[in-house]
Amino acid sequence: MSTLDGIINLTNAYIRKLIEIVQNTDVSHAQKMDAIGKEDIAAKGLGQGSPSVNPVDGGWISAGWPNYSDDSYHGGIDIAAPKGTPIVSGTYGTVVRVVNNVPDNSGSPGNPYGNHVIIEMSDGTRIIYAHMEQSGNPPNVGDKIKPGDRIGGVGNTGNSDGNHVHIEIRTPQNNYEHGSGKNPNPADYMPGLKP
Repeated sequence: MSTLDGIINLTNAYIRKLIEIVQNTDVSHAQKMDAIGKEDIAAKGLGQGSPSVNPVDGGWISAGWPNYSDDSYHGGIDIAAPKGTPIVSGTYGTVVRVVNNVPDNSGSPGNPYGNHVIIEMSDGTRIIYAHMEQSGNPPNVGDKIKPGDRIGGVGNTGNSDGNHVHIEIRTPQNNYEHGSGKNPNPADYMPGLKP
């Protein structure tokens, strides 16, 4: 056997071993997902491709969680993109609130979120998508939403200084309150947000 044949045989054995590891990992992962249960998968934003769903295709994180660059509390993740860029849900859930009557650049002190949609997951966790543009076809309260469903467009409404969507998590464990240490990282619920 030549040196080249030996290298080829060793490479083939290595590839077979890698395939075996990958196959065993996939089976193990599938078993874990079945054990968790579909409701829990949906509640955590997992399953059916949602870990790869970024709510704004082509957008960029302009302000992260939990603080702004000046260290002041933020509590969400901002994704900047041109006005009108589609916003899609990053999780499964039911629409529990829709506000769609705030004009652009309103600076609305009574409604800091501007136009927004709130989606509630099966465990009661709520995801707020805020500062959206006015939409001619917003979702309706009660609509069942899945990852990738369009829920609006990037805008500049409410307490906003440029086109973006603010994504924030509120949980029943802290009575849906907003504030330092209360808002979980949205990327924990929508892994597509992780840079």
